Amino acid sequence: MRLNEEALLQAMNQRQWCELGTAAPDAAAGLEVAGSFIRDLLTGMVSGQERLSYSFGVRLRGAYIKGPIDLNEGRNADLGPLPPLLLERCTLAGNADDSREAALKARHAFLARLSLSGSRFGRIDISDARIEGDLAVDCVAALSDGQNCQLTARGASIDGRINARGSRFKIPHGQTIPDFDINDYAFDLANAHVESSLYLYPGFVAEGGISVLGAKVEGDIWCLGAQLIAGAGVAFRGQSLSCGGILSFSRAGNTQTTIEGDIDLFGARCAGLGVNDVIFSPKRTLLLSNSIVAGSLYISSPSLEK
Repeated sequence: MRLNEEALLQAMNQRQWCELGTAAPDAAAGLEVAGSFIRDLLTGMVSGQERLSYSFGVRLRGAYIKGPIDLNEGRNADLGPLPPLLLERCTLAGNADDSREAALKARHAFLARLSLSGSRFGRIDISDARIEGDLAVDCVAALSDGQNCQLTARGASIDGRINARGSRFKIPHGQTIPDFDINDYAFDLANAHVESSLYLYPGFVAEGGISVLGAKVEGDIWCLGAQLIAGAGVAFRGQSLSCGGILSFSRAGNTQTTIEGDIDLFGARCAGLGVNDVIFSPKRTLLLSNSIVAGSLYISSPSLEK
């Protein structure tokens, strides 16, 4: 067990945050923690863990996490949720030999809460997972400039809200889902269920688009001062989306939302739709065929890029 891992175990036993650094570090910073160690802490497999402190979970800041964190199908010993996993301002290096392998793999897992605020990673895969609380992916970015940063959460169930304020997601143009000839998305919530709202606030970028195909969002979707750039698909894929509140594309303060690609809401249902002061790329469409807006439909001051 490394010194940093001993510090993390001690902090968990004392129900405290483990503060290793103030920003997402590089490999040379000496702040390394193994991804497998984090997995073992969450599943209660580390010698010296205090049973009464297990529910506090892993709360870690400023670490360089080497190797994937594999929580696929993870549950606690009683088949309930794993405790909170809060990795803030960390570098999730993942598998250095395979950049497409997710740095955090939690497919079909059951988690109390997940936060990656301010962290850097290549890809996170929580498809078909359930999270009892919020999902925080605000202010996240790629491991380095120009590299990928992707959230895959197809079929996930989030019992709280999703906060993606100020994050920069990116995949290569033309990327498809592995083993399928289907367009991939940088921020993919296809067929997900979100009990609260989705916040895509100023500074949010999805270079490779957003998919909420067939998703059910009980609250609002706020796309304010964001930048959506289509990859092989559309900029905002919302076919058959169900939104219990308002779906809003609008400015935030002095920052306009810029959409380079189509907004496809074919068959979508929402309580209200607002498109206010948005910059569209030329020859693009807002597709509303077979969609239902139960309340207000507000489209104001759209403009085209020159």
